Amino acid sequence: MKPNGQVFTRQYQSIFWVRLEGKGTFMVSPSIKEAVERKISEGVREIVVDLEACTGMDSTFMGMLAGIAAKLRGPEGGTLGVVSPGKKNQDSLEELGLSQLLQIEPKEGPWIGKLDEVRADLKPIGGSSPGKEGHILECHENLCEADTQNNERFQAVLDVLRASGKYTLFAIGLFQFTQGDASVLIEIEGGKAFLKTFPNCRKRGAGEFFDREHLVQVVVSLLEQFIRGLREV
Repeated sequence: MKPNGQVFTRQYQSIFWVRLEGKGTFMVSPSIKEAVERKISEGVREIVVDLEACTGMDSTFMGMLAGIAAKLRGPEGGTLGVVSPGKKNQDSLEELGLSQLLQIEPKEGPWIGKLDEVRADLKPIGGSSPGKEGHILECHENLCEADTQNNERFQAVLDVLRASGKYTLFAIGLFQFTQGDASVLIEIEGGKAFLKTFPNCRKRGAGEFFDREHLVQVVVSLLEQFIRGLREV
């Protein structure tokens, strides 16, 4: 099982089955989105995402799921089901309000009672690559459309992503964001992004990146850590 996730798929009767092994991140979400949208264009309207072996999901991955579910709710109809998410992943989906958009643990379907059979003939899809800035932005906008409470949760993230498409955001390597009375400083140095907090600017976290597009997601993750910490105070 790969840390960043490996994706396997198959067509099972009327269902396009997608299984993720490892972590669901911005690294694998573009390949899943592409595979699923190809099937939708071919007329498939029932998608199942199997999270039995998924060790966790970032916001880009969950936003990708939200976007697919919204697309399937169009005039032609369709559903996106999530099976075997486990408590941690189900809590993550519900926290972002996606339980009203996705079918979590559907009670009906041709796979019921036949999971071993479905999982026995899966094929891997192409290698993962980081999501482009546009993909990451789209996924976070999907989350905000799915539940208006996500607007506040991801506002700082959206500001970063929207700005990054207009100019070279990371040229100076130092950024300050404010939410309410709290501020956060993100410093880019030597292939790492450091999260610091005021008043003493102590480092609370760091993430390594390997190119500019990857850096966008690292900054997004650090901002989410900051915002999550505010909610826990």
